[in-house]
Amino acid sequence: MAKQLNWEPGTTYKDWLLLPGRIKSGVGPDDVDLRSPITRYSSPQKTELDVNDLPEDVFVLNVPLLSAPMQSVTGADMSIELAKTGGLGVIYCSQPVGDEARMVAEVKRYKAGFVTPDVFSPKTPIPVIARHTHEKGYSTFPITHNGKPDGRLLGLITRKDFSEQKHANLTAGDRMVPLKDLVAPEESKIGGDLGKANDILEDSHHGAMPIVDRQGHLKYMVFRKDIEHHRKNPLELVDKNKRYKVGAAINTKDYRRRVPALIDAGADILFVDSSQGFSDYQAETMRYIRRNFPEIPFIGGNVVTEEGFYFLVENGAWGVKIGMGPGSICTTREKFRMGRAQATAVIKINEARMEYLQKEGIYVPIIPDGGIVTNDDIWVAGALGGDAGMAGRFFARFEESPTERIELKKVRDGRTYTADMKPYWGEGSERAKRWRKKRYDQSDESEGIEGWAQYAGDLNDPKGMPRVINSIRTALHKGGYASMQDLHRNAVLERESESSRAEGRPHDVGGPEEWSNYTVW
Repeated sequence: MAKQLNWEPGTTYKDWLLLPGRIKSGVGPDDVDLRSPITRYSSPQKTELDVNDLPEDVFVLNVPLLSAPMQSVTGADMSIELAKTGGLGVIYCSQPVGDEARMVAEVKRYKAGFVTPDVFSPKTPIPVIARHTHEKGYSTFPITHNGKPDGRLLGLITRKDFSEQKHANLTAGDRMVPLKDLVAPEESKIGGDLGKANDILEDSHHGAMPIVDRQGHLKYMVFRKDIEHHRKNPLELVDKNKRYKVGAAINTKDYRRRVPALIDAGADILFVDSSQGFSDYQAETMRYIRRNFPEIPFIGGNVVTEEGFYFLVENGAWGVKIGMGPGSICTTREKFRMGRAQATAVIKINEARMEYLQKEGIYVPIIPDGGIVTNDDIWVAGALGGDAGMAGRFFARFEESPTERIELKKVRDGRTYTADMKPYWGEGSERAKRWRKKRYDQSDESEGIEGWAQYAGDLNDPKGMPRVINSIRTALHKGGYASMQDLHRNAVLERESESSRAEGRPHDVGGPEEWSNYTVW
């Protein structure tokens, strides 16, 4: 017979309902503090600390969301845009070490407001610039004497400066706006002060402004759109040098090569990426990091049991990631009958975490990974004990995910319907496994599928992350919670029945179509 039988069925986020608390006067949705730690800290009083009382070295997210380290979810673009809103992108490790390191370095070059741009030489043909513009989606490029980011600045070229057909035989040098017609202040006059750079740019009437050193070599670019975004998004997640923070995943195979390369590239935090983190392989990987890079924080996972949590913590994990099988493209639970319902996993590991806090006086953050379908899942996961949520499909829908948008067509009742979609596949799918098998001779068994996620536009459009953040704040305010820590301490949840869920949605009324315009996203 099995060692243990748990007769209580596992639960998902949709099985739980928050009961409302008292809304306090003078506290509106904009006052809700979404900051949350994802690395451990000592607590002499053996309680969870308010975010303002945390030690300075704790890694704190300004918005409790991370994008999953998946080929179809998180590259440099996603990491940059998510950091702009206060969350954290975690770049995937199912790629060569050098490629992942380059993605990390690209994010770290993107200093908040000060951008290290793509650069061309005066000899670059116009068709090359036009093609780059189409591929990247932006169209302002400095021209330096040698085509390198630190070369001597000669001018700027934008999409407005050339015609793809008329100027196909010309070069960047032929069509660029020369330096003498630009506003290009010296870095020494700005001193790293984004406010000063913004003032100069706004007075110049230009959309972009290069910044140079005393010898005229390019240092950064400042864009008007970034100024506006910075003012709208004061939650940007940056390091002490005002560069965006970025996470990077590692595996338990080539970590001796991958970890040093990622740290050299500037990774702020590492995530040991495994679908089953309760393993000796993960313990060996974490011990290697502790011995050789004791200052770099790292998150262990994934686990779904209390024993798994203690195992990772005892082997040095700064935080623990939770989840086995809750992802929309994951087939582990169906194929191997192994895993745990995500809400139950969070509940049980939170209980173990709080026991560990009482015993050792150390608070270890937990990060539920997977199962976030709609916005409400985020704060339910928080109410169950999660310090921040990691999501894949939730972010794969956006323009900044690494995949190309496609148009999906379906014929129904003789009519053709089209929808913009983004390809989405799991790290355990055949597509991702092919890379791992070739490189590490791993098993042919897959644990995921390929599919599509409905395209949702740019991450930082008003209907993207700004709306998600507003939803989280509004929900916490409506429940009477002033912060994520307040939610942890005071949330009251109740199991919800199927009929209760039906009752809570629009019902028993008609319309042109059955709630075609209704969404909780």
